[in-house]
Amino acid sequence: MIKDLLKSAWYNATNNLVTPPETVNNKYAERTEYIIPHELMFAINDIDKYCDRHDMRGWLPAGISLWNYIKHEERKGNIHSGQSVLEFGAGSYSSTLTWSFEGYPITGIEYLENLVDKSLKILPEYSQLQKDPMKVIKGSYYPKEYVKERDAGMHTDIIALEREEMRGHGQGFIDEHFHPVCYKDVYQENNISMKDFDIFFAYMWHYQCPSVYDMFRKYARDDAVMLAIGPRHTEIAKKMGLKTSPGSHIIRK
Repeated sequence: MIKDLLKSAWYNATNNLVTPPETVNNKYAERTEYIIPHELMFAINDIDKYCDRHDMRGWLPAGISLWNYIKHEERKGNIHSGQSVLEFGAGSYSSTLTWSFEGYPITGIEYLENLVDKSLKILPEYSQLQKDPMKVIKGSYYPKEYVKERDAGMHTDIIALEREEMRGHGQGFIDEHFHPVCYKDVYQENNISMKDFDIFFAYMWHYQCPSVYDMFRKYARDDAVMLAIGPRHTEIAKKMGLKTSPGSHIIRK
């Protein structure tokens, strides 16, 4: 069900109204409702069902709630269509499709090969919804340079603290995020750099936040922003010296 997808947003299935999560959880925020286009809603729902049928590990249903966040941040003047987006962990690429539908040229990077291969089989069915270029890259979003520095023991302060907190979630899974392995450099292979992008997007658990924020802080342009969704992302961003704003999921240097 569509409503099951919206774990962080309020959705009225009768008239397709979506309310920004901030307006649900913050009584002082201005209540605003956006109408999600039917064609995008049904595409995301179809991708959702496809992922469920194929038991695609690592997938998160981010598309509809993401559309809500995009409209909210546009209204606040933090982002605008035409800006380029780099997505860390694109999953089923429903979120990538959502950015493209809203007029943002986007590059989505996903590490899980099975997830990418299966997603690429259904995405062409919705090519008409891609209003701006949408590039799909299979591989790790960690640059080789970053992995080398991490292996050398750099960037360990906040990361070590978060890793200690997450021991109960399974050490192998934690190591995947805190000691990333980069088999190839997708940035070099695709002739792109993090400095090429205006917006960075990640739908992440809090144990992923330190490394993602660390890369954003180190490699993004000073005028770039990050749209971050997930538990404790604001708290961790502040710990790492990044800038946050009330009623917004935008992170700045």
